[in-house]
Amino acid sequence: MLCTWFKTPTDHTTNKYRTSKMLSRGWLVQDADGPYDQQVQDIKNAITWMVGSGVDGISTENGVSEFTHASCNKSLGWMNILVENSPVPVYIKEHISSGQFCDGFTDPVTGGPLNFNFLPYYADKRLGVMPHTVQFYTVDDPAPTYGQQNFTFMLESALYTASVNRSTIYFGETAYWVNFDIDVPLFLPIYGYRALYDLRKTGSKLAGCADFSSGFEFGYWLHDTIYASAAWDPQLSSPDTVSGLRAILTPMLWSTDVVNWLLDVIQVQRDLLIYGGTPGAMDVAKKNGQAYIQGWDTWSELGDLAGLMKTQPEKLGFDSLRFNPFHSPKYSTQVRPFLSKMVEQFSRLNGEIQTIAENAPAEFKSYANEFLYTFNITTQRAVQVYNLYEYVATGNQSNWNVAEQALASAKEIMDVYQFRLPVDRVASWNPSNPTAYDYMYLWTAKSLYYFWRDRAQVLLDSPVDLSPCLYNIINPVDVAIGQEDLQKILVELRELAKKWGWPEEFIADCLAAPKTEPKFP
Repeated sequence: MLCTWFKTPTDHTTNKYRTSKMLSRGWLVQDADGPYDQQVQDIKNAITWMVGSGVDGISTENGVSEFTHASCNKSLGWMNILVENSPVPVYIKEHISSGQFCDGFTDPVTGGPLNFNFLPYYADKRLGVMPHTVQFYTVDDPAPTYGQQNFTFMLESALYTASVNRSTIYFGETAYWVNFDIDVPLFLPIYGYRALYDLRKTGSKLAGCADFSSGFEFGYWLHDTIYASAAWDPQLSSPDTVSGLRAILTPMLWSTDVVNWLLDVIQVQRDLLIYGGTPGAMDVAKKNGQAYIQGWDTWSELGDLAGLMKTQPEKLGFDSLRFNPFHSPKYSTQVRPFLSKMVEQFSRLNGEIQTIAENAPAEFKSYANEFLYTFNITTQRAVQVYNLYEYVATGNQSNWNVAEQALASAKEIMDVYQFRLPVDRVASWNPSNPTAYDYMYLWTAKSLYYFWRDRAQVLLDSPVDLSPCLYNIINPVDVAIGQEDLQKILVELRELAKKWGWPEEFIADCLAAPKTEPKFP
């Protein structure tokens, strides 16, 4: 099976929020709102340049962003022009986003209105497709993200396009980045399970696979290695995914103990991060562990408030727990149990990896310590989150103290963690870098930004801390969300300011990133 890797490199030039009109510091292929004749010429010029550089193939995006698109007929025209003028194979990504449809087009799989992401059904047959799923959810898991409940429809679409002889490449992820995993940081070998499970599902039915990765730090090389091995051999002779993972991991790692530990971590994470401790549950919205230990920033919260596409699982917020006696889900019975169980199970696993790391052979010591440090930080994150929620729910000072100690412990670990690449290159505050962000892609992990932001939201040291603009680190004009969505968010901000009587400083931080690196207590 052919498999291609798409990484978030240390000088990444795109991100999951940007639109094709807003690739500031990137390469703008065409203006989606410009004259059609000029768009055609821009596409041809881009093909000439890329083919001239020696590429073997071209991949492109469907839509103006993951969440918005030009007219369906115009978009279909762009696809066909690209294929007709390219001497090399062309593939287009099919996004997982929801709520976009093409009038006048019928979905041949469902018989209903056509999801815009599947418009390539109607394109020139030479156009290959890359059905793309996100984060660590398999095609069968409950997946409360991107407006979806699960990704089964994407599997159905992939199998259909392959059945009608359109080249189809499964496009998974071994890291998502934005708020979700490596930038917290969280140790999530569950990604390895997802990779093998999905490739066992698609396997020989598709032409190949591709991967979106975000580098090797914090043990994320493990996910990529599992994916690479699974692409070569998806272990179809193994009775199940766990057995297949064991077959992949055993020759890769230094002992049966570490293999067993990783498989245990994966099972615990699937149980708690996806299912919220309720095996087989499909309605897991706000009732899953990942929603709480992932990071939340200004724009994820504002997008939620403005009713925009949610690109990460929703949670019961601190403010809802604090101010709304009718909050849903009910914290005491529907959230507290799995947060508490996460602390219990992660703490157990954390003790086990300490023993495994101590006994690791010298040549594997750095790998063992990487597992140890990152899982320890993940455990401290679970401890912090649980005790912050308990403090809001009960006012018990001891919970606040435990949350503070968890943050202090995470900071101690991060201070000694050895990055694989120079910190300045991957984890520094650097407004002059070539991206639309003012920081390198792991600055939020190195600074424990998400830990500090949750702490401030609970502490409420100042009335301003009630604002979703708290600790904003993103320039909305650069990174953005699209002009239309940005306008919706600004309207929502004004309404919130009126509702709560917020003065101007409550929303001022939303308008721009700070001029200097934020400093936390």
